Amino acid sequence: AIFNARNDQLSYLEGHTHPFLYFYPDAQFVDTTAKFDDTERIVVVHAPSNPLLKGTNAVREAMARIAETHPNVEYRELIGVPHEQVLAALDEAHIALNEFYASVPGVFGVEALARRCVLVTSARSQDEPDLGADADDAWVIADVHTLHEKLLDALAQPERMPAQADRGWRWARDHASATASAAFAKTKIYVSTC
Repeated sequence: AIFNARNDQLSYLEGHTHPFLYFYPDAQFVDTTAKFDDTERIVVVHAPSNPLLKGTNAVREAMARIAETHPNVEYRELIGVPHEQVLAALDEAHIALNEFYASVPGVFGVEALARRCVLVTSARSQDEPDLGADADDAWVIADVHTLHEKLLDALAQPERMPAQADRGWRWARDHASATASAAFAKTKIYVSTC
């Protein structure tokens, strides 16, 4: 059985592929959206593992423009910090900016969804069908050219953020949690080896 992102991570392996599985620990899923009770100050987090590949220059440009018109938005860019610091930032963040050249949300994206952030990323099911039809509603789809516009839309209606964060949380729980991924892998490995 081959588990791989069918289009985003093209492989030399031939044959049918199953969706890439994240196995994000169930205990890391946050149950509350209380951080959205107060949106006087909106925290936006970007934590790229590789700024060039993740579109960080476009993020910086968009956030500089946002800062000019939205003084209540706090932008936090985390590079080279301990993982615990990234998770703590996500716990405070309302919006997480992921990667903007990829077709899948990546580990940081799954972490952001599990911690009930509004995820903004270029991942979409049109490019990576294995994400599932519900993926496009789980996060805000943006690329380097539409990032500023999509952020403005999200900031214009902060009352919609909890529902968006909840859709993302449910997608991550159903498709990227350890429980969901283990059940899927067991079924696929059993079927493939019989």
